[in-house]
Amino acid sequence: MAYPYPELQHLMQFPFSAQDYEGWIDKHLYYMRPVPPALPTYIYARCPICGAIGQQQINVYSLHLKPLQFALQHGLILNPGASKRYGIPCTHYLGVHEFINLHDLTPHEVVDLYLASGEVPYVTPWFLPDDIDSFAVLHALPICQIVEQEFVPAYTHFMLTYFSADTDTIIKRCYDSQWKAIQNDDEYYPYTLAPAYRASRFTSYTTDIISELPQKLRLLYENYYGLSHWAANGKLGYLDFASPDLPLKIGKGLELPALYRNIPGRKYYFFWLKGKFRIF
Repeated sequence: MAYPYPELQHLMQFPFSAQDYEGWIDKHLYYMRPVPPALPTYIYARCPICGAIGQQQINVYSLHLKPLQFALQHGLILNPGASKRYGIPCTHYLGVHEFINLHDLTPHEVVDLYLASGEVPYVTPWFLPDDIDSFAVLHALPICQIVEQEFVPAYTHFMLTYFSADTDTIIKRCYDSQWKAIQNDDEYYPYTLAPAYRASRFTSYTTDIISELPQKLRLLYENYYGLSHWAANGKLGYLDFASPDLPLKIGKGLELPALYRNIPGRKYYFFWLKGKFRIF
């Protein structure tokens, strides 16, 4: 199957051969998901408030992935001083929410792959309140399969990065809204991101699971996935992948490029383990 987003392929860098890359991976423990030392640095976000750049080494060469350094799946940046200690782009930076879209392919090259947020990017609304200057920036890069000793784009890594003029208040509100649950349940683990839907039965890749939900829940998730709506309201922008400088496009009335409109894929939690797709 041809890669569905050829307009992203010019962003990729190839400083080593597929054979060298595979040799490096084979020498390291798989479960550690190591980062090859020659891995290139990619820009994945720009702050809409101060213009700071989010960039780091990103593995686009296979599904032997590590989360980005400040992935929201693994905690929030709580202290504004972290920009100096840990190298986050700026004090407006909240973190990045990652999504891997398999494009209806089966990832036989890995033993396990956990996609807790599904395949399709969605917004966490409480990170974008109307009363605080807060924004999300969307970007994407291809991920390769290795076919006959060649890197072949196959999957897509979507990155949704959040910025806010008042990160402390954003985080405090998130946890305050859960305080009662935290007090009443010793095993309650507070969330930061809006969770993907947890399907009670396995659904096929083409099933529009959100449209099948009860109305209240359906409207909730339609708001999460309504990227065009968030962009038109000036809350969501994207890096212009058509330009080599990747300038930020954001503002009231913004229209997303076709690539980011109606992205197909699974809109629920699932994972790949030992040759099977699973939901629990």
